[in-house]
Amino acid sequence: MVRGALNAFADHVELYWNAIGTGVIVPVEYATVRVTVPAGTVLQAACFRGERGSTVQCAEVTWAGSKATFGQADLNA
Repeated sequence: MVRGALNAFADHVELYWNAIGTGVIVPVEYATVRVTVPAGTVLQAACFRGERGSTVQCAEVTWAGSKATFGQADLNA
């Protein structure tokens, strides 16, 4: 269970989750994160890599229905 990952805004709710974290001390060859929510609730999906607050997008961002998948290679420590 992930706590504190939902941020409410006037027009939407955002899931903000740092899946890998910033304290990783070994290289990550490839990371995949899959998120499933109630049907019809995913309207947009975005993934960012790098330091906290980075705007560099991940290589893989897909969503269909209630599932979003995010992926990125070469997440070096």
